[in-house]
Amino acid sequence: MILFNGCVHDGEHSETIDYLFFDDDQAFGDGIGPGGGNGDLIQITSPNTGSIWHENTEHTVTWVTSGDIGGENVKIGLSMDAGETWYDLDGSHPLPSPFAWVYGCYYGCEYDIYDWGDYPNIGEATWQKPDINNDPFSHSGNQLNITNTSEYALIGIFSATKPNQHYDIIDSYMKIVADSNYYSILSPNGGEEVQMGTSLPIIWESGGNINNVVKLYYSQFNGDSWYLIDENATNDGSYTWTVPTLQSDNPNCLIKIVDGSNDAWFDISDATFTIVE
Repeated sequence: MILFNGCVHDGEHSETIDYLFFDDDQAFGDGIGPGGGNGDLIQITSPNTGSIWHENTEHTVTWVTSGDIGGENVKIGLSMDAGETWYDLDGSHPLPSPFAWVYGCYYGCEYDIYDWGDYPNIGEATWQKPDINNDPFSHSGNQLNITNTSEYALIGIFSATKPNQHYDIIDSYMKIVADSNYYSILSPNGGEEVQMGTSLPIIWESGGNINNVVKLYYSQFNGDSWYLIDENATNDGSYTWTVPTLQSDNPNCLIKIVDGSNDAWFDISDATFTIVE
């Protein structure tokens, strides 16, 4: 997962839902894309235009605040897909938007921004991109898991108690480069329909200083649990899998590949596929 050194999280969050008192324009300010923000009390100073970050390197996020932002803590989020999806910087609690509930998602979303960790409002924090492989659209147990370099990454800082009133987004997209040690599933990677009892090629790409053996798993429950296919498969880019016989058609299936010696290097199908009778 993505680590954010110096994080302070006391396990509590505000129960006050102050969005009820704002219309959409007030809640969103200038939006949650590049240069977005609401008010001028929070200003991100780094990263900035042209920033390129690599996995396994450390960078400092810096910001300044002026005036009362509603407390002593902030929320810090990361988007890898131009602001469509946001994660807490520990890689957890994915949101379709930091303000998803403004449009009625509050009761339908699994998380909201108040579930993100609190970071002390001291003007800087050290960010470390760990050696995992990540695609923001993968089903990886609600953890950010990067396989592909993103040229449309964003960082946002929000008031911990009034996030829709006081926040800032970096002025332009930054680039986050995936680590050279990676796995990327090519097939099945979402949308396929495969028949029980047939032979299905599992195909992947990999690179870097990785093991010559991989572990393969499948899930029937959208990644909530996993069944072992082979814990000693040769890392040659393909594996012939005999599709299991299930009780009924299942549209919630995924494949997972894990490095034979480092569980942090893995990939999961980008979307579910269906096993049919």
